[in-house]
Amino acid sequence: MNVAADESMLSGAEAVSGTPYDSVIAETAKIDSLKTGMLLYDPFGTGYVTLGERVGTAWKEGRKYMEEGQRGDAL
Repeated sequence: MNVAADESMLSGAEAVSGTPYDSVIAETAKIDSLKTGMLLYDPFGTGYVTLGERVGTAWKEGRKYMEEGQRGDAL
């Protein structure tokens, strides 16, 4: 995979507004993060990774454990 980076991506500038390309819009009229080609820093592997498949729904996956009384407060 080739990833092009220019100086503006590395300068720490803050984006305050923008319009997504049509190529990253899903049928739901929302941005499809898998189509954006974003890079994420992996601190455990000390590298960069791309997004893969969706594996769960935020704020819902842990609910089954809460209902079973397994809160994970042992730490």
